[in-house]
Amino acid sequence: MVDLQPFDQSDWDCFSGCTSKNPEIAWLENYAIILDGLSVEVTFMDDGAGVDVWAKEYSSQPEARRMGDLLSSQVAGNVREVMHFSGFRKVL
Repeated sequence: MVDLQPFDQSDWDCFSGCTSKNPEIAWLENYAIILDGLSVEVTFMDDGAGVDVWAKEYSSQPEARRMGDLLSSQVAGNVREVMHFSGFRKVL
């Protein structure tokens, strides 16, 4: 498991579209999980500079936090499965 951490300057440089004052991020092998207020975003990156972004909005911050914590505790294959069954949508 990788804990969600507050954004540092390099995270702001990579994900400048975050709208909350204190977004959090968990960097894993080839993807990042971002908790941004009421939304959770998962960005998959491959060696060929391809990016695959999925997101879901929640009605409360505790709900979003639970999903962020759940996703950061999974391995890559399980992350996609959890996202599929949780209603994430592809945004990029």
